Amino acid sequence: MCINLWFKVACALLMLGENLDDHIQMKDVLVEMGIYGQIQDDYHDTFGDPNVVGQVGTKIAPTLRSWLDKEPKLMS
Repeated sequence: MCINLWFKVACALLMLGENLDDHIQMKDVLVEMGIYGQIQDDYHDTFGDPNVVGQVGTKIAPTLRSWLDKEPKLMS
């Protein structure tokens, strides 16, 4: 999800004939938004109330490492 937002916008810009090098700031913002959204999603999957989130358990596969698993280890 982290760069998913940028890919969609980049495809649209390319279809319009735009040069992606002219939109670096937009890419930076969209990638940050995607990272924020992924962190939020991982948090809700891990700690969310099933009655609020609408699902029981997590979508994070046991073999995958989420932001919640990786980032604190990098900070320590």
